Amino acid sequence: MSAAVTSESKKIKVRGTEYTIRELTAGEYDECIRNATNGEDEVDTVLLAKLMALKCVNPSLTDKSLSELPFRVWRAINRTINEIHYVPEETEEGND
Repeated sequence: MSAAVTSESKKIKVRGTEYTIRELTAGEYDECIRNATNGEDEVDTVLLAKLMALKCVNPSLTDKSLSELPFRVWRAINRTINEIHYVPEETEEGND
């Protein structure tokens, strides 16, 4: 991996609105994990997805605007967030 790593982003268009979803930094992701973890060290994955969306979706979402999205629009956004953050990235083998 090179020293200058760029984050990935994807554009999706849902019901006439174009959303750009960017990859969170490791620090941003860690903050989302901390904020979605309850007192028993269990991660609330629904809350985690929403916290990630508030940080990585443009046009920016708020708690209120996120809660007002039609469910299938939210699912399309969430699916793209998951693809960017959880689908393994292909790596290149280097010569040592």
